[in-house]
Amino acid sequence: MNNIIDFVVIGFPKCGTTALIEKLEESSEINIGRKGIDNVEFDFINTKKEELDPHFFLPNVANGHKFAAYIFDVNKLKALLARV
Repeated sequence: MNNIIDFVVIGFPKCGTTALIEKLEESSEINIGRKGIDNVEFDFINTKKEELDPHFFLPNVANGHKFAAYIFDVNKLKALLARV
């Protein structure tokens, strides 16, 4: 599995992160990773790769995921940076 994340959507509650993800998903050049079939928001740092949708990382598109709560934990932000 290619562990390539091109972007992560992070933000405070009720600041528009879900609306942003919905808009991004309209593009054929962007892939939003999910945990399972429909869970768009998840903690990538604490998710085992077998729990991820098999299409989480696609070639030739920008791959991203959403977990707004990263903003509340500097250690998770650092761990995320180390994984990308």
